[in-house]
Amino acid sequence: MITTIDWMLAARNEAELVDFMQSKLGRSPEQARREYRRLFEPSAGLTSRGGFNPESLKTALEMRRQLHHATVCSSYDQWDCAVKE
Repeated sequence: MITTIDWMLAARNEAELVDFMQSKLGRSPEQARREYRRLFEPSAGLTSRGGFNPESLKTALEMRRQLHHATVCSSYDQWDCAVKE
């Protein structure tokens, strides 16, 4: 998977990937180019070698913890939930 991501991010493969997006995914030329550029956006794009921003992972794990806590607390009354915190 890392090799595939790195291939997608290599500028020399842009034309082939845009063509693929058009032919296999049914994108218009404009849509395909826009989606290709989106691959490089720091906030939502791919990173080489499968890297990731540790702060983003930390945020995602905290959100998951909060969601789990909210789900558990909804099955208890408020007093039980407050005690468990």
